Amino acid sequence: MVSNEELAGLAHRLVQAAYPELAESEYRVRYGKTSAFASVSWENLHDGIDIVCNSSVKKWHEAALLGLLAHELSHPAQREGTTSEEGTDSDVLRRCLGLYLAVERLLAGKYEDHIVKRGKDRYMGYRTIRANLSQPELVQLDRLLAELRLIPRKAADRERGVHDMARRTLPDRTILLIDGLQVELEGISSSAQIEAIEVESTLVVTVDGIESLRLERTDSD
Repeated sequence: MVSNEELAGLAHRLVQAAYPELAESEYRVRYGKTSAFASVSWENLHDGIDIVCNSSVKKWHEAALLGLLAHELSHPAQREGTTSEEGTDSDVLRRCLGLYLAVERLLAGKYEDHIVKRGKDRYMGYRTIRANLSQPELVQLDRLLAELRLIPRKAADRERGVHDMARRTLPDRTILLIDGLQVELEGISSSAQIEAIEVESTLVVTVDGIESLRLERTDSD
């Protein structure tokens, strides 16, 4: 089980190795209350970046946690922050971290691409990520999967809840990116607790425990 200190250490390793634009930023990484696997929030890079991971991922292998954290770091690392989950995954691949992203997607139950925003965006699934890895990366991935006794299979893609949430606080509004779906809320403080849960086919957004927004989702969202 990876501790809070070890989790923060993984994020530090990632920044030092692959995110030079975040080297001067203060970043806080911890387990906490979030309805997604992980969520990231920031106002601007100089004021710091907060990443909260769901306690359910504590038992994940270090490689999968590296993939999860890389995706979260890639949200603010790109200029102005991207509103595309596919673009964020592509950024992780460009930084030669696709091996870890592939393991994360297997443990998250995403063998195939997870389509969001009614087909306008996607989280890359394990199979797509694997197709974009170099031969040396594939060798490392297969060795790691053998070590973990993890067999990739489509059946693992049976659950699709909220994968991650990115949050950027601006002076006049808060911008949320929930599974690729952009939502803007006004009058929300930077310390407010924002959660997103899926109830049947509806995405419910709460602020400090109070329902703030409902969005209908379909199987292709």
